[in-house]
Amino acid sequence: MGEAPEEAAAPAGKQNDTRGRFCCVIGMWKEVKHMRKWHTAAAIFAMIIGFTMIIMWAVFYITGAIPEIQFKPGEIYLHMTAEMITALLLITGGYGLIKQKVWGRQVYLLSLGMLVYSVISSSGYYVQRGNHSFTIMFGVILLMSILFAAREITDN
Repeated sequence: MGEAPEEAAAPAGKQNDTRGRFCCVIGMWKEVKHMRKWHTAAAIFAMIIGFTMIIMWAVFYITGAIPEIQFKPGEIYLHMTAEMITALLLITGGYGLIKQKVWGRQVYLLSLGMLVYSVISSSGYYVQRGNHSFTIMFGVILLMSILFAAREITDN
């Protein structure tokens, strides 16, 4: 009684491997074994963009920085819904890639397609308002999304 239980030994031929690469995902360290560096970067990119989209819309909503709510509520709420679905799928797809889930690649690619549409559409909004910093940011996200998607598609 009171003694600590012994740890289960690894099966024959399988030793505990702590040499796996590690990646930081929103302040939490997760072990990622047998993944190529670009694959890990793609997953982290998707998750960061997804979390950023949710935070950005929350800040805009809380600070009253969405004037369309007053004169185009239906349009902006549907747009926000589409962006939240995109964000959640980016997070889910990135997680699926990191955990090497069977469905991870498909969800990841679907979410990147949704992101490509979103950044093109959103860029037009900011171009009309002369906001070049957001337009450039969306251009970088667009380019990275296309590169990650192309790499994922051609890797198999």
